Amino acid sequence: SCLSNASARLEKGVAEHSRLLSDVRAELAGLAQRHAALNASGASEQAAAQQVASSLRSAVDELALKLDSLAARVAAFGTGDAFLRGNEKLKRAAKRHELMLTALSEAHEASRTELRSLIRELAAQLL
Repeated sequence: SCLSNASARLEKGVAEHSRLLSDVRAELAGLAQRHAALNASGASEQAAAQQVASSLRSAVDELALKLDSLAARVAAFGTGDAFLRGNEKLKRAAKRHELMLTALSEAHEASRTELRSLIRELAAQLL
């Protein structure tokens, strides 16, 4: 009777350990999928941010060329108020684009930092 009770407890313990092991494996598989998704998301987000940054740089370069062209025309025609106002507007627009590019770069870096942190946490949990 004592032996059969011990045997029953042992079988119950083995069954519980098997169930827990199955649960841990399922959770590990889910974490691995999430890790892969985070990596893919981070890569696509980085590519998108680089594309936006490139577009903004192009826009800033284009505005700078327009500003130089306008400044040259102003110099050729004299210093009229209308030309000066247009020049100031272009300078402000170029500055806004520059600030947007900086803000985008900062947001991208913050996102990358957060993604790295999540990946490190996930890796720590997997180990």
